[in-house]
Amino acid sequence: MIERCAEYLRRLEERLEEGMVTEVDAFVARCGCVGVVFMLRGVRLDDVTDGVIAVVQRAAREVGADPDIMYARVVPGTDLVIDLGARTLCETCEREFSGEEPRPDLRVLRGGR
Repeated sequence: MIERCAEYLRRLEERLEEGMVTEVDAFVARCGCVGVVFMLRGVRLDDVTDGVIAVVQRAAREVGADPDIMYARVVPGTDLVIDLGARTLCETCEREFSGEEPRPDLRVLRGGR
């Protein structure tokens, strides 16, 4: 799995015209969500193209997640992206990502399935 994550880190950096990828994590959360998250520096929402989103989605599938959602986490009140993620949602997080219980740091980029 480490080799796959390293490969997708490289692929994502190739797609980004600005900024860099500092880390990629595959995760299983206590709540029941699973997925991947790429930590970024110097990336803005406008830099997140369809090609960038596709790399994140493929990375999630490569580690065994079937993502419901593709998202960016931003510094609230800005377009500065902290991380990009793809996850299969638990019921609690489904409410957060649906807008039912919105968070100011989340920007939904695409549904996954």
